[in-house]
Amino acid sequence: MRRFLFILTLLVFPFFISAQSTDEATKEKLRQETALVEQILAGAKNLRLPENRAFVYAKVGNILWHTDEKRARALFQNSITDLITAQTEAEAQKGKKEYLNNLIYGQSPRLVILQTIAARDAEYALDAMLKTRPVKIAQAILNLADDNQSQSRYFARNEVQSEQRLIAMAVDQNPQRAAKLLRESLKKDVSPDTVNLLRKIHQKDSQTANELIELVAQKLLNINFGDNNQDSSFLQYFLGEFGQAKTEETPALKLSDRFLRDLADKTAKFILRPNATSFYGNPSALKVIERFFPANFAQIKQKQAKFESQNGQSESFNKLMGGETSADELL
Repeated sequence: MRRFLFILTLLVFPFFISAQSTDEATKEKLRQETALVEQILAGAKNLRLPENRAFVYAKVGNILWHTDEKRARALFQNSITDLITAQTEAEAQKGKKEYLNNLIYGQSPRLVILQTIAARDAEYALDAMLKTRPVKIAQAILNLADDNQSQSRYFARNEVQSEQRLIAMAVDQNPQRAAKLLRESLKKDVSPDTVNLLRKIHQKDSQTANELIELVAQKLLNINFGDNNQDSSFLQYFLGEFGQAKTEETPALKLSDRFLRDLADKTAKFILRPNATSFYGNPSALKVIERFFPANFAQIKQKQAKFESQNGQSESFNKLMGGETSADELL
């Protein structure tokens, strides 16, 4: 553990190896930094835990990328190999040590390692993400539409969001491939990162982005939200974000009125469901509902007022029972 902390300390100090300058002072600095990298790698080989070795190899590969891409790629491969070893060992010991859950569910340090690699080669990082994806998370992703409760579902959604962040990095590195990668990711789930990704693609290729946004809209229309407010909040965010009127001076992603109407209808029905125990209405989404379905909008405002009235009574009661009401207020 002490050896790993020492290596981490070395990695904290910023140094960027560059072979472009001919200045003697710079050359000397390059030699020193190269020696430090070799020292870090020598120490990494002696680390007992494979997940720690994986972390160090990814960080050093990132540092070496501009001067020795071939070696950097080899270190990335070593990182993924050690990460898989760590996951396999953690799975064999599950239930014995709680801290191993991060490895079992594909969280830390896996996501940090993938993010580090993606800064240099996002497609390689996406491929590594698939190779290191735990079986239970892969299964949970396939069952996202039917699973509203399990712990695996939480990690599955986090996995898809992380994947879309890597795709966003791929947009800058290879815009043409990024659109295909997003199409595949949309088959799994959507999230706020989906919107950010669409905007990045729109900057490079507006036509493709406008095709992809319709896929997202259709995905939202196909999802059965049940009574899940968390899932429906993205629907409302999406509707509010793309249902606003756009000016010609600010070209943006476009969603046809057909999709906007269908999304507004689904949102209104969800908000007005009779068994709702809470109320949430995104103001921007409500404006779109008002535009297409004024009668439903009026019902939503009535329901909102009812919930606000009930909450007001509850707050007064809690204040009274909590002893926060003064004698004058009681009288």
